[in-house]
Amino acid sequence: MESQDVSVFTGDKNHAPTKRRAVACKSCHALKVKCTPIDVKLPLGPCVRCAKAKRKCEVDLAPVKRRKRKIQKIAGIGEVGNLSSPDDDTITTNYNNSNHRHSTITNDAKVDLLEARIRFLEGQLSNQQKSQQYQYQPHTHSTSPGMVLHPNLMTLHPPVSNPTPNLTQTANVLKIADKRIDLINNQFDKSENDIIGKGYITKEQAEERLRLYKGTMTKFFPFVTIPENETVESLSSEKPFLFCTLMSVTAVAVGKDQVLEKQFDIDLVTIKSITNEVLIIGNKSMELLKSLLLLCIWYNTPELFHHRRYHLINSLCVSMVNDLGLTGRPYFYYNREEGSVCQTVSSDDLKSLECRRILMTSYFTSISICLFLRRRMQVSWSNYLEECCDVLYNSNVEGDKIFVIYTELNHMLEKIYFIVQSVNDVNEALELNSERMRYIVNELQLNLNKIKSKIDKDDHLKLAYYYSVQAYLHEPALHKLLPSANNNKGIDIDLLYVDLPKNIATSIDKCTQSCLATLYHASQLSLEETTVMPLFFSSRIIYTAGMLLRLRYLVISIPSMSVFNFVPRESVEKIHLLSQKLEKTYQNYPSNHLLCKIRLVITVFNQTYTTQLKNLLE
Repeated sequence: MESQDVSVFTGDKNHAPTKRRAVACKSCHALKVKCTPIDVKLPLGPCVRCAKAKRKCEVDLAPVKRRKRKIQKIAGIGEVGNLSSPDDDTITTNYNNSNHRHSTITNDAKVDLLEARIRFLEGQLSNQQKSQQYQYQPHTHSTSPGMVLHPNLMTLHPPVSNPTPNLTQTANVLKIADKRIDLINNQFDKSENDIIGKGYITKEQAEERLRLYKGTMTKFFPFVTIPENETVESLSSEKPFLFCTLMSVTAVAVGKDQVLEKQFDIDLVTIKSITNEVLIIGNKSMELLKSLLLLCIWYNTPELFHHRRYHLINSLCVSMVNDLGLTGRPYFYYNREEGSVCQTVSSDDLKSLECRRILMTSYFTSISICLFLRRRMQVSWSNYLEECCDVLYNSNVEGDKIFVIYTELNHMLEKIYFIVQSVNDVNEALELNSERMRYIVNELQLNLNKIKSKIDKDDHLKLAYYYSVQAYLHEPALHKLLPSANNNKGIDIDLLYVDLPKNIATSIDKCTQSCLATLYHASQLSLEETTVMPLFFSSRIIYTAGMLLRLRYLVISIPSMSVFNFVPRESVEKIHLLSQKLEKTYQNYPSNHLLCKIRLVITVFNQTYTTQLKNLLE
């Protein structure tokens, strides 16, 4: 049609206005702009945009396939309720007349007329239904923000006349659920969980382990505390799952007088009892949550890597934190008295200091495990976690600041992972010379400095963990130098004699110094502190030891790095000193299988480093 023709000018005042061609080129079609040929006599010639961009102008002359609309559906709508009216006839007449007057009318125009008829019929249908007995006026106060209710929702689907559930049906559902639990309970003998009665441990040994937990383990890591007046009798009778878990995890601090087979029996009873209660029956309680959390913190099973289960226990722990409402969000539960599902928000009990501590411990334990296994994060930072940090930092309870420090440090690990480490294209995204990346790294370093100001200078435990996080921040500087996981050819030869940019050299130096500081503070730990190291803590020690050996290998193999003297020879000796300390601690605490595995991993790192040096010299 003439009204649709649009004139364009090429910029020459004497040039006559030209019209856009009927079929746009591929470039203009993709940009959804009009396509004007340079020469009006050649409608299929190059267009103005392609000529200016100096690219090939291609025109797709294949016929456009349009889906045929099913006209019979419109007839079906017209048959509902005899909705014909004078206005309806007018639209039909105009539509038929337009077909006679314009025999060359386009398909788009036909579609527009059909859509107009459909809208009219829908309006008629809505008006007729509003006059029926079911009418609905939405209440704005009951609609959640951002949700729009369809005006015909309740007219098309009228409310149920009796919304109250049938009491007989409800009673049957409850009866079946209770019967299932009774059958499960009959399958398991509760006396099997009595590790003292079964002879796996004596009462005196249980009292000694409880004393070790209260006096030694919670002294350095007070994540799950036990009241001072709690005894073996009260704990085993009132909280049997927590009691079995305590007897299992305290094996890390027990001396040489422990029978290995008896400890295996205690571990087996603990895992079986908690698994039956959580996965088979489906119970959820603070006692079970504390038990799962303790198993994540001090996972001490002597198993190989492909038999590991601590990440599975951590998943159960994170799920139970959400189910119990510790995250500050509302949750649902069934009220037997009212016979309905109720929604509740976090009460004062769920916002107590104890619940906040458990939530924060579950957060940084999960972050550490996911990073160690290179898995997707199961938890994320929230405003409620930030509120918990503020509350515990200002509390008068001794030991609450340790929760804040470890939570904030793991929050930094989470931020570094998503902002710096987790990138799709390392070579393109991690340009440390760019202003953007330098700004990000500097801001994260300032945040780390604020956390460091909260740590005492002689607190070797927290300082060792802090420097491992700082090393993780500056590690991306090595991505350009280290061979990728998919490249088995080693280091790129082009990088051997290229001068390192100043920012990359600075980051590598900070990464090296952070690794050395981590190993230094770890070597300053006492035997008691070393033997009660949790899993999330020891994983950072393993990370820094491996990173330092990789740095040392790069310094030797790349001439451009040797001039900086990043990693001196003494750094390898620090790893040997740490390995010797772990060996000495393990000899005093042979039931601490976690120490044995840490020592084994560091030994493998040393062997790999030695093999690489031999291959380099050859």
